[in-house]
Amino acid sequence: MPTSRTYHQSTSYDRNNMDRTVLDGQNQPMPYKIYPEMTPLHLPEIKDFYSGALSHVTGSDYTSSAQNSLIMEDIAKILYLANGLTGKSRQGASDFYFRSAPSAGALYPNEIYLVWSGSSELPSGVFHCGVFNRSLTPLREGNFVPVFQTGQDAIKSNPVAVFVVSGIFFRSAWKYRRRAYRYVLLDAGHVMENLRLAIRAAGKTCRVSYAFDDPDVNNLLGLDSEREVAIGFIQVYGNTSETDRPDHPQEIPVVEPLPESIRRSGRASDTEIRYQEILDIHLAGKHIVTPDTTPEDVLTRLGLSYVPFKSIDSPDEALPDTDPNSPLPYAKTVLIRRSRRNYISHPIRVNQVMFILNLISNVWQNLSGVAHGATSCLATGLLIGDVDGMAPGFYLLDAEKRFLNRVFEGDVIQKMAHVCLDQLWLANAGVHFLFLTNLDMIDRQWGARGYRYAMTLAGHMGHAVYLGATALGLGACGIGALYDSEARNLLGLNNESALVYLVAAGPVKRN
Repeated sequence: MPTSRTYHQSTSYDRNNMDRTVLDGQNQPMPYKIYPEMTPLHLPEIKDFYSGALSHVTGSDYTSSAQNSLIMEDIAKILYLANGLTGKSRQGASDFYFRSAPSAGALYPNEIYLVWSGSSELPSGVFHCGVFNRSLTPLREGNFVPVFQTGQDAIKSNPVAVFVVSGIFFRSAWKYRRRAYRYVLLDAGHVMENLRLAIRAAGKTCRVSYAFDDPDVNNLLGLDSEREVAIGFIQVYGNTSETDRPDHPQEIPVVEPLPESIRRSGRASDTEIRYQEILDIHLAGKHIVTPDTTPEDVLTRLGLSYVPFKSIDSPDEALPDTDPNSPLPYAKTVLIRRSRRNYISHPIRVNQVMFILNLISNVWQNLSGVAHGATSCLATGLLIGDVDGMAPGFYLLDAEKRFLNRVFEGDVIQKMAHVCLDQLWLANAGVHFLFLTNLDMIDRQWGARGYRYAMTLAGHMGHAVYLGATALGLGACGIGALYDSEARNLLGLNNESALVYLVAAGPVKRN
């Protein structure tokens, strides 16, 4: 039975044993999912986007209400901000479309589905959300929201909608082969964080969860689970014209299999290659494992010694409203975000670093209920290079206490650039934000499913870096390609721990 550690180690990059990937351009997967036999419903035009500062939308005190109604224009805005097409460039003989969420290799393996309780604007049902044509394709009729409610949750809550994020394996495996499961999960975290923030910006209460029955949800969405799988979902609470808060659990409807023509829509290419390692690790995590005791804090399981450094909430390092580099509004930040790597040797200010760390802490706190204490499986570190007011070195964030600890001093940014497959442009970034886990710990507490938790959470947290850097006028770029054992040795991690994601940030050249 594969485990988090065996999959991660078997797909690790080794400088002296690298396969040379030759991409098959004739077999490149389609980046959009289409249902040829179904008629889509087009979403309304978007007149304007939500106002509000990024730090306000991410904060735990953001004003939202379960009494707010969810209308079709909200759904249109939420989906556009989550993974919409926000720009294009000409590449060869075709157009390339940028999206609001970043993706490894710009392969965009994730899809979004809407499970809707019904309103006067849209009957209840299950819909695929088309990002390329801003539409909803109806897959089922009826209210299937109760599928995502269990136990006391079914009594106390009244979700009116559920957004489900899936991953299509071959879209990423076309380039990254066996290692692609990492990127499918990281990218799912990016999309889910964009979804979560858009729902909050709309003034709605929501809850992210990774805990669900795999076969039931995959069957509900009509997925061929050897090609495409559900990864996580977000419940949205509120009112519609046709729903009232129940005083008892709603009956879960019978979920019959959808036609084979719908299942075939998950095929990304005519000649897909299935990587057994990906199927095995995902299947190994199909069952939810609940820890017997309170989950361990991964900060204590990385093999690192550290000393207290400083609070990230220091008022002396806040960004004043009069600062010309004050953060952009939330929606504008999402719409202009790009992966930027043309870093220049220019310092970042310490209050800019603290701003991003506060965003990460906000995300961590808002995801506390994703799955049986799973937020404790991921730690955030940072390598400081050129930052005014902060010595170069390796630091660890305690997101719960909003406190920064120092592991060691010394500038190792350039060494980390060599670890990241010798992508030397990384050496010019002022900060590398690191996302770390202990693979044995997550196997012990959540089984193989813990790997999903750690990698998807890393996508959520990494997205906070992307948005924070963009809002500050800085560049950001995520890196999942690295020599895994070299990263562990550079940081001083123990053998069972790993750096699973890196997002670099710093000043960039202006176009």
